[in-house]
Amino acid sequence: MKQRVEAEINRLVTIFVKDQASDGSWSYPVETGISTDCYMIILLRTLEINDEELIQLSMGKCNHYNKKKGWVKKVVYQRPFDPASL
Repeated sequence: MKQRVEAEINRLVTIFVKDQASDGSWSYPVETGISTDCYMIILLRTLEINDEELIQLSMGKCNHYNKKKGWVKKVVYQRPFDPASL
C-alpha cells in the first residue's frame, strides 16, 4: 500500500511540475480564485461592510488577473450591483 501511495504522489508531482508556468503559477480551468474574490468584493460592498484592507487585497488579485484577461473591470467597476435585480 505504501508503494502505491508513493507512486501516486510521484505521478501527481510530475504532472504539477510539467503544468507549472515559467512564473511559478498553474492555470487550470477549474480554478475559481478570481471569481471568489470578485464575488467577495461585491458582497462586502452590497452589505456595506467597509473592510478596505480585505477589499484591497482582493482587488490586487483581481487587478493582476485583469491585466491578463480584461474582464474584471466590467464586473467589479462598471456595473453597480443592485440586490433588487436578483
